[in-house]
Amino acid sequence: MASKGRGGRRAQRAGGPAAPEGPAWPVVLIAIPTERTVMVEAMDGIVGVVMRAALHGWGVLSFGYKRTDVARNTAAHHLLESPATYLAMLDSDHRHPADVVERLVACAVRYPDLDVISGLNYRRAAPFEPMAYRFTSEEHGMTVVDNYTEPGLLEVDAVATCALLIHRRVFERLEPPWFTYPYDVYRRGATGSEDIAFFRRLKREGPFRVAAHTQITSPHITFAEIGGPERYETWKETAPRDESGNVVWHPGEAE
Repeated sequence: MASKGRGGRRAQRAGGPAAPEGPAWPVVLIAIPTERTVMVEAMDGIVGVVMRAALHGWGVLSFGYKRTDVARNTAAHHLLESPATYLAMLDSDHRHPADVVERLVACAVRYPDLDVISGLNYRRAAPFEPMAYRFTSEEHGMTVVDNYTEPGLLEVDAVATCALLIHRRVFERLEPPWFTYPYDVYRRGATGSEDIAFFRRLKREGPFRVAAHTQITSPHITFAEIGGPERYETWKETAPRDESGNVVWHPGEAE
């Protein structure tokens, strides 16, 4: 599914990006779950996001430090108590482009049937794989989607919650809590993550449509930024694979 633009004249807000011709941009509520101290490299991007949100009249949630699953659930409740159509969640350990929310929203306007839209982001630890997945028939099994053959939207089963746009109908159709840590997936102190557990629930209780945009990236921040095509090529060359050629993934592996 390529995210091709539409022809014709495009309206533009003062100081903002060009809006898609046709339907007006939806109202968005932005949440930045914060579990730990935010690095200055991440703040640079967050400040840009907040400034651009003001151009559209979009709200930005501030609810202090919380465990990640609690922060995400809190944000979803705020969404349902607001007139906003979408919840944008931006994790605080990434360097987000200032226009990341606008780019995700532009995809949502073009493809309103998509329930969740993400950028394509990379794990902050080895093997640094692109975090877009398809589930397998095995319990807790999934494979990494690695067929990024052209720019645009790629439908998947799951993504990490680095930069995510979720339609409110997802939360309306499911009972809370929406984000939980699955302690049935446990290995040496590590559980499954709340983001993958969320997408497994979407798969079970759907149908819901999830897509990752291969050209929208918010680099993970550790002692170095994790992102970019060179990281993808390195991962692709070294990733372990099963007999069918799918990338091997171990349930319960630490984020």
